[in-house]
Amino acid sequence: MKSTLKPLAAALLMCAATAHAGSPFDELVVFGDSLSDSGQFPDAGGPINTTYLVPGSGLRFTNRVNGAGSETDLVGVQRLSQQLGLGYLAASTPYLPSPVTGFPAGTNYAVGGYTSAQIKASITDANGSTVFNPAAGPAKVRDGYLAEYGSASARTLYYVNGGGNDVLGLTNPFDPDNATNIVTAANTLVAGINALDSAGAQYIMVSNLPDVGTTPAGIGSGAQPLWSPMSALYNDTLYAGLNASSANVIPVDARGLMAEILANPAEFGFMSDVTMLTATCYDGSGGSCLENPVYGMSQAGNGDPTQLIFNDGVHPTAAAQQIIADYMYSLIQAPQEVGQLPVLGASLVDADQRALRNQMQANLASGALKAGQWQIFASGQSMDLQSRNGYTDADAEHQGASLGLQYGLNESWSLGLAFASQSGDLGFDDSASTLDGSSQAITLFTGYSNARHWANASVHVGQQSYDSARVLPLGVAMRTETGTTDGSSLGLTAEYGYNISPHTNWDYGPKIELAHRTIDVDGFAEAGGMTTSLTFDDQEHTSLTADVGLFVHWRADQLVVTSEWGIRSELKAQDHQVTMTNQTLSLGSYELPGYVQDKGQSWHGNLTASYYISDAAAISASWATERGDNRTDLLGVGVSMRF
Repeated sequence: MKSTLKPLAAALLMCAATAHAGSPFDELVVFGDSLSDSGQFPDAGGPINTTYLVPGSGLRFTNRVNGAGSETDLVGVQRLSQQLGLGYLAASTPYLPSPVTGFPAGTNYAVGGYTSAQIKASITDANGSTVFNPAAGPAKVRDGYLAEYGSASARTLYYVNGGGNDVLGLTNPFDPDNATNIVTAANTLVAGINALDSAGAQYIMVSNLPDVGTTPAGIGSGAQPLWSPMSALYNDTLYAGLNASSANVIPVDARGLMAEILANPAEFGFMSDVTMLTATCYDGSGGSCLENPVYGMSQAGNGDPTQLIFNDGVHPTAAAQQIIADYMYSLIQAPQEVGQLPVLGASLVDADQRALRNQMQANLASGALKAGQWQIFASGQSMDLQSRNGYTDADAEHQGASLGLQYGLNESWSLGLAFASQSGDLGFDDSASTLDGSSQAITLFTGYSNARHWANASVHVGQQSYDSARVLPLGVAMRTETGTTDGSSLGLTAEYGYNISPHTNWDYGPKIELAHRTIDVDGFAEAGGMTTSLTFDDQEHTSLTADVGLFVHWRADQLVVTSEWGIRSELKAQDHQVTMTNQTLSLGSYELPGYVQDKGQSWHGNLTASYYISDAAAISASWATERGDNRTDLLGVGVSMRF
């Protein structure tokens, strides 16, 4: 929005960004107004670069870090860039040269004072990015983004906001063209968004317009009766245009978030007097608002901007900018976390299937069931998973039990049925979010053994239930979004082994295995009903693996030991997108990167020792591991009885 303040001073605040497990985006490109401006204009009142004796950075439209004369703080999109691991987000067309700022021209095309038409020009037009300040000299001009680069990258996150200056420019409440001008402005912004979409942009984050009328400038000037309905009209027109667009738009409900903050400001660390929050500001020196008499900049100790929402008449303080950044980051992070529900489901299924394979190998090593003979077996398992091939690292722990019955059809073939119940939770390394799950499954299996040849096959069918608790910060506040859903699993496995040299005590040889598994997770809506609450569509993960390895069976009196080692390759991996919908806006669904499925190879091994108390009864202990992009470890104990 256009600043009504005198020029404020700042030096660039250099912050180190911490990269996460793997960002789904290679760059953040921003188009907008002063709410997103990284520092296009010089800030004459801030710290001076002692080498060049000029302002050390560009002006950012938020509060100063340490009161008058200090640098201005970072705006929300700059904080988002750091949270995404993309580093410092620099201005695109700054007045100050890079030796002064320490940064080359960047990818933030937002400029304080830009209207929707100017924002669109910064996207599409030759010489479309124009920054002009009469006090700083001739205008700085750069081509608009698409005019300069020709296309938009599919791996870049684009952010667009606008409309504030279109509303602030309305001064006559009786002008019959007010509504027409606002509708035109919103449609112009949509045209810029559509241009990005047509040029190849796959992820476009779009913020709606906060209620400009409830700012200190709107209340203090008496313009609220005009600016509030015009802000709402701008948003309604924006939504209509986005719903008619083919663009994949990630909506940011900044207006709704501000309403939630004002409903309970103390929760977010602000002073509790809502009237004072919307009528006063931190820096009243520009005349656009009344300075807060307790926390304003001229108060003792430079006041306290963390207690206030507005720095001046219309711009948020850094504390409010942090809340906005956290909210936007939560929208990106949500599918990366909820997108691992199928991963949790797959790990629950894997735990009981691996326990069953260990039992089937123990049966082979000890000798096939005789015709008409029965075997009953039971086992308990504990499994740990480290998921390291997604965008966010996760760890899971599971416990479960299996019960099975097997029958010898003849001297070579057996047929069995196993029931398994598993439960576990998955947590994330860089957040407090958790996913809990449970699984009940039935597996029909068969085994074949004849001289040098053996084979096993199984069909698995399961049902899962899940609880999601997504924990996200909003400044100093913490919010938890919860949801529950169900799912299903289907798996087919076939393996064949060849005994190279049968001996009384030893069997060994190569084995191959082919396994197919599908994990479905039903869509669900988070229960909060807030701006951060999302509704997720169904998810499906399919895996097809091929395994080549070696088996060894060893027998000595009452002890039977089996082991397998091999290399497993994923043949059908893909990068998964999660489709979701914002619950507080009347907009369609959108997609964001969710989970990167392991595309490589992993090695695995297991070891099972069975001790036969008698010819018919045995107790066993087993260990299994797999190492690749993901890592799993399983421990199990079991008993079996033949009769």
